Amino acid sequence: GRNNFQFYSSTLNAAANERVMLEGELRHALGREEFMVYYQPQVDLRTGGIIGAEALVRWQHPQRGLMPPAEFLPAAMDTGLIRAIDEWVLRTACRHNQAWQQRGKMPVRVSVNVSNSLFHGNTLVSVVEEAISQTGLTPACLELELTESIAMHNVDASIVMLIDQSFIQEVLTEARPSPIVRAIIAMAHSLNLVVIAEGVEQEAQRILLLEQGCDHAQGYLFGQPMPADAFASLLPLVSLRKAG
Repeated sequence: GRNNFQFYSSTLNAAANERVMLEGELRHALGREEFMVYYQPQVDLRTGGIIGAEALVRWQHPQRGLMPPAEFLPAAMDTGLIRAIDEWVLRTACRHNQAWQQRGKMPVRVSVNVSNSLFHGNTLVSVVEEAISQTGLTPACLELELTESIAMHNVDASIVMLIDQSFIQEVLTEARPSPIVRAIIAMAHSLNLVVIAEGVEQEAQRILLLEQGCDHAQGYLFGQPMPADAFASLLPLVSLRKAG
């Protein structure tokens, strides 16, 4: 009516219903303890040894199975649940790390992603302090990873120099990538920062990064995200010296 028309698509309607259903299920997921934290190893490029891990959230959905972040984090951001999920991941990662050390495993740093919601909520410091206090984890074993958008708007608060996955994927396709890589690494080192390259999937990438002086790396070449127990099994036991 009134000189207008609208298109109806059953596909769009089904997608909208699916999104509403997902958001409703997401609201109950925390209370039902359906989330899991997976860990992707981070290695020292010089020695090949594990020096840490990135904590990555997964949703063990009762019907849909194990869901990666890309399938539910957009809905979490739209509903405002992302902050609660971030806090849960932070606390869980601290608890896992402390438990590994209590089992005699080598202490490592665990990197936890900080969303825009948690960073700008003026509660980040208190949330971190509470997680550290409750678990007893040594603060040096926790690393906060800021997204590029946060880092650009909060330069003074950026504590990790990161070469991200899209950049690494282009390293071998650019005509002359080495000078760019070398410049970024040199700049980071001049600021006494450690450089970690994400998304390393090929041996050629590892060799190039090592040649250019990159410190650490993370990616499928070294290990896929895995459950806490699987990652802990990769950590060496700390040898205890007998008192003389």
